[in-house]
Amino acid sequence: MKTNLVLCVFLALSFGAGFLPLLRAQSLPLDIPAHQIPALRDQRDAGLQIALEEQIKANPTWAKLARDGRLSVGLVDMKNPLSARFASVPAKARCCSTR
Repeated sequence: MKTNLVLCVFLALSFGAGFLPLLRAQSLPLDIPAHQIPALRDQRDAGLQIALEEQIKANPTWAKLARDGRLSVGLVDMKNPLSARFASVPAKARCCSTR
């Protein structure tokens, strides 16, 4: 529960409170054929990666956990579900299974 709260706070601080309506903008699940969805591992985004790492480094507790290998975060920007952006800490984290 605490992790979910931290993630919501992180998203709100990083991307503004305007992200909440985006979560409700489309009905779920999305009606998109699986073959049209690119693999998440191919959607890594350098700008999102930098922003995520900066947020982790800005919080001493999170930074220490990341350095110690005790923190893993995967962040997916799905504003455009067919062109999602992905970032993770650690940066080389396994993001998904192979298809």
